[in-house]
Amino acid sequence: MAKSFLVIDSGSTKADWLHYPSFTRETTKGFNPFYYKTLDIINELKKHIHFLNNFYETEQIFWYGSGCSNLSKNKIIYDALKYFFPKSEIFVEHDLLGSARALLGNQKGIACILGTGSNSCLYDGKDIIQNIPSLGFFLGDEGSSTHIGKKFLCAYFYGELSQETHDKFYALYHLERNQFLNDLHQSQQPNLMIAQFTPFLSENIYLQDIRRIVKDSFREFFNHHASRYKGFHELPIAFTGSVANAFQDILLEVVEEWNGNFLTIIKNPIDALSDYHQKHKIFNFDCQ
Repeated sequence: MAKSFLVIDSGSTKADWLHYPSFTRETTKGFNPFYYKTLDIINELKKHIHFLNNFYETEQIFWYGSGCSNLSKNKIIYDALKYFFPKSEIFVEHDLLGSARALLGNQKGIACILGTGSNSCLYDGKDIIQNIPSLGFFLGDEGSSTHIGKKFLCAYFYGELSQETHDKFYALYHLERNQFLNDLHQSQQPNLMIAQFTPFLSENIYLQDIRRIVKDSFREFFNHHASRYKGFHELPIAFTGSVANAFQDILLEVVEEWNGNFLTIIKNPIDALSDYHQKHKIFNFDCQ
């Protein structure tokens, strides 16, 4: 009999949960261990206690999460999950491996995440074999909602936007430079504070200055990351994440500029991840 399992795909903004074999779903806040401690996660997940209690005895739990880049960070997630699932085997991995498995299955290729943050890897059909490091919110995350948001806000505060774009944005947010910068410096999650403007950008993508900002951010992602993997022009390249999905027409234009071999865009990897675990019967990781 196939083992029961929960698979969780967590970005910095939200986490998707899917149970097998019931296929019951839940969405919670995302938990990046660079910003959350174990107790914070436990207290937040208690808001979803009815869902969690339904699978108290599930055999295995697979967490693919942003920020799960080393054992100390993974332990923050592991300890929180163990609080709710003391009888389960729990495995914590980086969301990049989850995205690669969801996007590429067992074929070699380049997997990319374009969401609140960004990342990429060269995947051999089972494991990540190369990762050009993401420098995170402060120095990198090219192609992500935080990177696009920073470029847009700079243009807004520098007075570089068209009058139409400026007026539309101001009418909705009434953003003033000094107050925003003060709030940003005091925020515990400045990346999410900047990423919050993505819906506005998506709804107004027909405006040329917004379109240019998004396209330039994607070009930087290809310049620093995607195009640098050996075999880039021959291997399939695939994308997941809210930003890849929201701006996919612009993303495809940039793929063509770089002569990339486009494969697919998946907004949410959760279903493909569940399929992967069922098909390949992978019920363990090397790190826990």
